[in-house]
Amino acid sequence: MCLPRFGFFVWLTTNSLLFMHCLYGQLVQIGPADLHACEKVKVNPNLVLKSAAEVKGHVEDPSGAAMVHTRIKVRKYVSQLKQSPFKEAHTDGGGDFSLGVLPVGNYRFLVFSPGFGQPGNLQCTAGKSCKLDVVVEVPPTDTFPESVCPPK
Repeated sequence: MCLPRFGFFVWLTTNSLLFMHCLYGQLVQIGPADLHACEKVKVNPNLVLKSAAEVKGHVEDPSGAAMVHTRIKVRKYVSQLKQSPFKEAHTDGGGDFSLGVLPVGNYRFLVFSPGFGQPGNLQCTAGKSCKLDVVVEVPPTDTFPESVCPPK
């Protein structure tokens, strides 16, 4: 049942309460029905290092433009539901970054830039140095979790 009230609608379902907003004649969801849905999103490592390496690289958008002054995070991969903070850096004015030496392990490499999805599998060849060429993609606006949840 949908009940109008002050421009908002309250959608009552058998399992949850979902708040919707009426915008330009369309009913738009402003929050997931499950308030803990983002915590349940499962992810896999997207950076695997088989040997310790100095990790640096370049981040750009799909058009080839450098992602300047963008926050980069590396999280130690524990499980599909848990990653722990490990290192953080920012790209410079040319889109380049340096994370220093990372030990052997599985990681979740994240780029914090609104409107862009997270990179897929990043490849490092064996050696003491690893250069990542990261291209972030624009996800469809109706995808979950990219359109609703913070990067994980």
